[in-house]
Amino acid sequence: MSQVLSHDACATAPSRLFIFAGYSCNGALGACLLYYLRRLSELGDIVFVMDSDAPSSELEKLSNIPNIIYAHATRHGEYDFGSYKRGYAWARDNNRLKNYDWLYLVNDSVCGPLSDLGPMLDKLESSGADITGPVGNSDNIIPFHIQSWFVGLARGAFCAPWFDTFLGGVVAHADKQDIVLHYEVSLTQTALRNGASAYAVLPDAGRAMYSDIFNALRAGVPFVKCAALSNNPPNPRYLMPYTSDKQIIEEIYSQLRALGISWPSGDIRFDYSRSFRLTLFGIPLLTIYRKTLHRQTDYKFCIFDRIAICKISYTKKD
Repeated sequence: MSQVLSHDACATAPSRLFIFAGYSCNGALGACLLYYLRRLSELGDIVFVMDSDAPSSELEKLSNIPNIIYAHATRHGEYDFGSYKRGYAWARDNNRLKNYDWLYLVNDSVCGPLSDLGPMLDKLESSGADITGPVGNSDNIIPFHIQSWFVGLARGAFCAPWFDTFLGGVVAHADKQDIVLHYEVSLTQTALRNGASAYAVLPDAGRAMYSDIFNALRAGVPFVKCAALSNNPPNPRYLMPYTSDKQIIEEIYSQLRALGISWPSGDIRFDYSRSFRLTLFGIPLLTIYRKTLHRQTDYKFCIFDRIAICKISYTKKD
């Protein structure tokens, strides 16, 4: 399937190509994946490569998403960077790279976007850097690198010989840590060694993507790592302040329910819980309800359980 983005529609904006790496253990294209692709399609063209054997009935779901110019789904065993390699090679060999100002390597290890991606892309592209991304990471052992679930490369980087050589050298590794070191870390470090400059919205928040999912959301990075949701799940209702699209929250609910994690769905609200009650002869005289959302805690004071008389809010400082 192919559909080329209208040149008129992008006349005043940077032209972008998203090389999207997908994976599914059963070859299915889930709702969160399709949502992500649909939102990306509003901002550029997409080359979709899946490290899974997906039946034609699943790939047919992509026909409703505009600007997907190529889609391929075959198990290759080289994980995300193997998909990046194949997507890039297709664009290069079909003389498509010349059409774009920016090349993005993105994968489906995140849920989102919870809000408009445009402002984040504007920030990345106006940074003046050659290799950019929402989240960077480093520690005493591993040098700085852009997390590979969303990496942006300016034309000078993705058209450089070093980038072609780097992706062309991707091979299968059995150990995930080897993949991180050989490809995720090495991509940024190879760019820097070749004179490129790097920028991340959150330059040292890699671990926080798993331990404090709201850290990135507060900074305008509208994604949540899927592993953070499944390993240490917050109630998805707390994501609501960061999105104007209830659909993605419902999709996250569905994804977590598939993992055996569930909360009541339906109308997603922020509920108070009762924290104190004073009674006299069984009659509730004063009840205090509490609601905590991120750093803010609200206390609502009620008489006879239902008649609110005042509310006090407390915000915890960083």
